[in-house]
Amino acid sequence: MCRFVALTVSGPELVKESLLKLKDAAKVDPMGPSGVINHSDGWGLAVMQGNPRNGTLTLYKATKPIYNDPSFNTILESITQLNNVVYSGVAHVLNADDKNVVNAITVHPTNAQVNDGELYIVHNGVVDKLKVYEYLRSKYGIKLNVESMNDTYVLAQLLARIYDDVGDLMHSLSRLAGLIRDGNWLKSALNTGILLVKPSEVKVYVTLMYSPSVLNNERRRKYYNLFMIKSNKGTLMASSTLIRAYGLGNDTAEEVEPRGNELIQCVLSPSSINCEEA
Repeated sequence: MCRFVALTVSGPELVKESLLKLKDAAKVDPMGPSGVINHSDGWGLAVMQGNPRNGTLTLYKATKPIYNDPSFNTILESITQLNNVVYSGVAHVLNADDKNVVNAITVHPTNAQVNDGELYIVHNGVVDKLKVYEYLRSKYGIKLNVESMNDTYVLAQLLARIYDDVGDLMHSLSRLAGLIRDGNWLKSALNTGILLVKPSEVKVYVTLMYSPSVLNNERRRKYYNLFMIKSNKGTLMASSTLIRAYGLGNDTAEEVEPRGNELIQCVLSPSSINCEEA
């Protein structure tokens, strides 16, 4: 169980607000399926200021809680200096399913190189990493020390290889969803925020997909649901706690909830959020 935000906005105001709300949610999350929890296993972000040709990409990952990290204020200040640029990125606080594999590599965002750029992925939910790895190894010949990696890291490597085959991230996510359904890989949710950085462009994507254990439990489902926010400053999608417990969006947020085993995939721009099912 984790919390995250994915955004593409004009100017720094929503970046600041989102990260401060994420910090609050990490320290006290009153919406946990079994009660109040925190997200103390690390945090990270990947944020592009401007475009890849002349902008700045900030990647930061730490295994300490965001609310105890003395670097948080410094990073927040450094990435919100410019007023007339588009900010695109993802940020995440971790409550790890397997705390034995929390390390500097596995803290989100997980990154994976692709032929035309880099993927930065944050994830809330659990997939069966051994099943994912077996497919990755048998299909693509990639070997990993899987026991020291979390499910998101393994999944990111598979998505990168599919993307290299397909060349389009939305189509790649659709193919991944089919593999997950066919192989029964999903243990809870495939809620992801993805920053795709190419030499000449940057895009932000979000996915939602639920297992029956989430779909059939209202409290868990409401916890995993994401919300979309559209404003004249840009667009973002965020975990439920940031909206329901900490007021991100000022009552303008729209809830997104899968009704079956479909994948909802969205692409964000500063002026719109376009979603489709796969």
